Amino acid sequence: MTRDFHLPDPADLLEDVLAAVHQAGAMLWTEFHRPGGPRGQGSHAAIDAEIEAFLKAQLLALHRCDWRGEELPREASGHPDVWAVDPQDGTSAFLRGHRGSAVSVALLRHGQPVLGVIHAPTARADAGDVIAWAEGRRLTRNGQPVGPLAPRRHDAATVLALNEQAGDFAAANHARFAPAALRALPSIAYRLALTAVGEVDAAISLTQRARQLRHRRGPCGADRGGRRAGAGERGAGRAWPGRLCGLHRWSALPARWQGMILGCRAVAAPDVAHPRPAPCWPDDALDLAEALLMFAAP
Repeated sequence: MTRDFHLPDPADLLEDVLAAVHQAGAMLWTEFHRPGGPRGQGSHAAIDAEIEAFLKAQLLALHRCDWRGEELPREASGHPDVWAVDPQDGTSAFLRGHRGSAVSVALLRHGQPVLGVIHAPTARADAGDVIAWAEGRRLTRNGQPVGPLAPRRHDAATVLALNEQAGDFAAANHARFAPAALRALPSIAYRLALTAVGEVDAAISLTQRARQLRHRRGPCGADRGGRRAGAGERGAGRAWPGRLCGLHRWSALPARWQGMILGCRAVAAPDVAHPRPAPCWPDDALDLAEALLMFAAP
C-alpha cells in the first residue's frame, strides 16, 4: 500500500524555522549568562534537553515528519522528511564558559538536506550569528544574502577555523598552517557555516566521533551553485546542517595540509596522548567525503 506524504516547499518553512531557532538561541544565551553558570557538567547540559523539547514541539507542529535529535528519542515512521536537530553543538565548551556553541537544525528529504539553520547566540560578542538556507532560497547571514564567493590563494590573509582546543597547541598549529591565521571555535556546525559565508577559508575538524573537512565554500547543506550536499551522520545516525561534509577544491589545499590529514595515524605510542582505533583515522578522508557528497547535478 502506497502512503501519501505531505512534502511542503522548504522555502515556505524557512521563516517559521528561523523564528523557532531564534527562540532556542535566546534560551541558550540566557543559560550561558545564568548566575552561577550554566547547569550541567562534562558534556551534558540541562538546557540541551529543554531546547530540543521546545524545538521538537515547534518543528513538528510546523511540519509533521520523522525526528532525529541529540537528547530525545527518535521518531521514525518511514516519512521521506526528517528533522535533524542538535540543540547545542559544543556543549562541553559551553559549560567551560566558551562562546561559539550553536543550535543546529536541518530538514532532510529522502536523505538530502533541503533546509538548514545554524544559530550561535553567544558569538560575535554576544550579538549572535544566524546562518540559514533552504532549497530555492539564497544563503543568508543575519537576514542578509551572501553573495558569490571567489576562491583565494593560501597566504597571510587565509583564515582557518579549528576546534577550541587548537588554542592549547597554538605554536604547533601556527607552524603547521603558516602563513594562515587560526580561529578556535567549539561548534563544528558553526565553523562550517562560517566557511560557507566566507568569514573563514577552511574549517577542519579531525576527531574520534567526526571527521570533516570543508574548504571554500558552500551554504548549510549546499554548495555555492545551489546543489545539495549529502548529510554526514554522527553517533547513532544523526545529521546536522553545518556538518554536511563535502570536498570542494581539495587541490587548493597546500600539499603539506593534505599530507598531514591523509597521513594521520593516532596509533598507541608513548608520545600519542589520545590514540584512536584505525576506523577513526582520517586517512580515508577523500573516500569518506566523496561518499558523503551525495548531491545530484543542479
